[in-house]
Amino acid sequence: MSTTRLIFGLLDNSAEFPSAESAARARDLTIAWSRFKYSGPMVEDTSLDGILHQCTEAGASYCLVQSYGHILSEVWRREDDEFPEIMQAITDWIETRNFFITGTRLLAGEQDPGLDSACVLVNLQTWRSLGCPLAGPPPWRALCEAGQKAGLHLAEMPPSIGASLVRLDPASPDQWMPTAGEERENPLPGDRADKTRAALQTHDFLENIRRLTGQLRKGIFVWNIESYADIETPSEHFSPPLEALYTVSAGFKPNRILQTHGFDDDTRMVVFDYSARGLEFRRLIHEEWDGVDYPGFLRVLFRKIPPGKAFYLLWDGVTPENLDWTLVQQRWQEELQAWGGEEALYGHWQKFRRMNIEYLSCDILTEHDRLLDCITPAKNALVWWSNAFFSVHSNWLYSTKKRVEYYRQWIGKLAEKAPEVLIYGSDCHNVSVNCYPAGQYRDWFEKALDEGGDELQPPSLHRHEIRY
Repeated sequence: MSTTRLIFGLLDNSAEFPSAESAARARDLTIAWSRFKYSGPMVEDTSLDGILHQCTEAGASYCLVQSYGHILSEVWRREDDEFPEIMQAITDWIETRNFFITGTRLLAGEQDPGLDSACVLVNLQTWRSLGCPLAGPPPWRALCEAGQKAGLHLAEMPPSIGASLVRLDPASPDQWMPTAGEERENPLPGDRADKTRAALQTHDFLENIRRLTGQLRKGIFVWNIESYADIETPSEHFSPPLEALYTVSAGFKPNRILQTHGFDDDTRMVVFDYSARGLEFRRLIHEEWDGVDYPGFLRVLFRKIPPGKAFYLLWDGVTPENLDWTLVQQRWQEELQAWGGEEALYGHWQKFRRMNIEYLSCDILTEHDRLLDCITPAKNALVWWSNAFFSVHSNWLYSTKKRVEYYRQWIGKLAEKAPEVLIYGSDCHNVSVNCYPAGQYRDWFEKALDEGGDELQPPSLHRHEIRY
C-alpha cells in the first residue's frame, strides 16, 4: 500500500499519564514500534479532529490513529502463523472491507456507542463524504453517531489486526519504564486467569521485552531477518574488491556482502558485536563449518553453545529445544536460493575460510569509539551495522532523543575518520541507510535535521528501502 493512502496519526493523551516523563516515554514507544513496519509520515495532535484534517490535507485515504502508549507488537512470525504481520493485516482489511471506522467498541447502552481511543482506523474518504463530522472528545460518540445516521456502523477490530495490538497502562508506568541497562527477570504481577485477552497481550509483550533486554547481550542470530536487497548491487562509489568490511555478526549477510562486492586474500574483515556469544558463533562458523548442510551444523552449534549459555534468535516462541527442523530446512533452502544454489555458497565458503578475521566486543551505540579505532580511511571499505540503532533492545532502553544523539555521534565521527567508507544499516528512526559514503551522508543528514527532520517526518537518503 502506498504511504500516501495510509497515514499514521498520533493522539496526544499525555494528560492521562502521571508525569511528563511517563507520557514522553509512552510516546517514544508508540512511535518506535510503529516504525518497525511503517515508514511513512506521522501526524500528531491533541484531538482526533485535528489528526483527520491533517491527514486529509496530506492526501491520505485512511488513517490509523494511536494514543500514546499504544503498541503495534510485531514479531518474526513463522510461515504457518495464524495471523499475518500487522501492516499486511491492515492492508488486507482496507482492501476487502467497505468501512467507516474500525476500532474497539465501548458501550454505554446499545444506542450510545463509543470507541476505545487507544487505536482506531478511519476511512477518510467516507469521512469527507459525510461532510467531515466532528469527532469531539474521546470516546468520539459524535463521530459514531454521524456514521449511524448515514447507515454506517462501527466495524470491530478484526482478530488479524487485534492480535498485534498492545496498550500500556498509563496508571502503571513502573511496569514499562525501565532504566538503561536494567534487566528485570521477576514476573509481572497477577494471575493470567484473571486477565482479559487485551491484558494478556500486554502482559506477554512486557514479559517478552524483559526477556529480550535481559538476554540479547548473549544473543545469536543464526539467520538474517532483513533483506539482502540493499547489498546485492554495489554502489557506484565502489570498485571491487573490498579493502575492508566492518560488520555485525548476524547470519549470512556479512558473507553475502563479501560475495556481491568481491574480496581477496588482502581483504580485512572485522566482526563487532555487543554479544560475546554472537562473536563466538561467527568464529565457530568460520573455523568449523564446511559450507554444506547448515541445519546439520546448527545441531552441532547448539551442543557447543547450549541454550543455557546463549540466547538464540529464532521465530517467535521458538527455542532450540522446541525447534521444528522442517522449518529450518525450508529456511535453508531459501538461503541457498538467494545465493544461486548450493554450489555457489559452497564455493564462496571455501574462499571465505581462508580469510583472517578480527573480532571486537563493542556496543556501537555507546562504545563506537572502540570500533572507530579499528577503522582505516580506505575508499573501498564498507560498514554494516544492521539495525543496531533501532532494535528492540535500543528502543526499549533508550529514549528517541538519546538514540538520535548516539547516532549523530557515530555518523559524525565515522565521517571524520573515514569519509569515503560506504555505510549500510538503519538509522535511529529505522530509515534505511545504504550506498553512500559516510562523509556525504553525514553532510546530508545534518542538513536534514537542521531543516526539521524528526521522528514524525524522518529524512531518508538511500538507494534501497528495506525494513528491519
